[in-house]
Amino acid sequence: MKKIVYPVLLFLIGSAVVISCSKNASDSNSGIPAGSQRLSVFFTDAPVSYDSVLIDIVSVEAKMDTTIHKDDDHFGDNDRDDDNDDLKSGDRDHDHDHYGTWVNLNLAAGKYDVLKLRNGLDSLVAQADVKGTVRKIRIKLGTGSYLVKGGTQYPLKLINMRNDKNYVYINLHDGDRDDNMQTVKVWIDFDLGRSIIERDGKFYLLPILRPFCDRKSGRIEGKVLPRDAWAVVRAISATADTSSALPDKEDGEFKIRGLKNGTYKVLYQSTNGYKDTAINNVVITNGKEVDLPTVTMHK
Repeated sequence: MKKIVYPVLLFLIGSAVVISCSKNASDSNSGIPAGSQRLSVFFTDAPVSYDSVLIDIVSVEAKMDTTIHKDDDHFGDNDRDDDNDDLKSGDRDHDHDHYGTWVNLNLAAGKYDVLKLRNGLDSLVAQADVKGTVRKIRIKLGTGSYLVKGGTQYPLKLINMRNDKNYVYINLHDGDRDDNMQTVKVWIDFDLGRSIIERDGKFYLLPILRPFCDRKSGRIEGKVLPRDAWAVVRAISATADTSSALPDKEDGEFKIRGLKNGTYKVLYQSTNGYKDTAINNVVITNGKEVDLPTVTMHK
């Protein structure tokens, strides 16, 4: 029987719930050793129109920097991401990192249905007490990922991985971390729309992940009608950065998170014969949520 881990470790809706949950059960600050912080990694998703997408996650690690340059926000950007030194007797090839060490985070390994994480939902997937500055996250993927489309299951073959260990690396800077004296939180957006490639009836996974901090980024929410429009909503910045959402099938509500400061065009695109609609000059400010008026699409 296949082991499927649904993302029910912790569901969160919006930053207010993140703050209140940080005082409860799985994200409690109790028991944190002196001089350490509790690092929590959350997943959210930029959606696609499949029935489900299950990603096989083997491990999640954080690269911790405890040296004198740990406050330099860009130190190590060009690091080669080698493993910790596993030098053996008689082996002259040191393969240690340029700095810091990789620390395993607590994770229930298995298949996560990341498609359930949309319109403001996220899930706590890994956590550990750590020391130093977290500079990178790396996720090791298994070979058992798959998607379901039209009721049929298709395997997702990994492509263009940087090494044979199937690691995906995410660089972190100050704007990507929500940290205080006791906790550090990192949200990772799994952009399935760009990560899944379909060719000749086969599906490939080229993981594209984007870190963000809920408190240091902006959000938009709104509603689109009618339900039969099967709309996709995209927030497009002046530099052509794009984030997207699939509105709820029942009420048409949507939310897009992790937007940088700036002015956006919000484009409503139908996949069922309705005319595209747009709202221009939507100003996004860090830490703020913009409520858009309800949009009704027409044929």
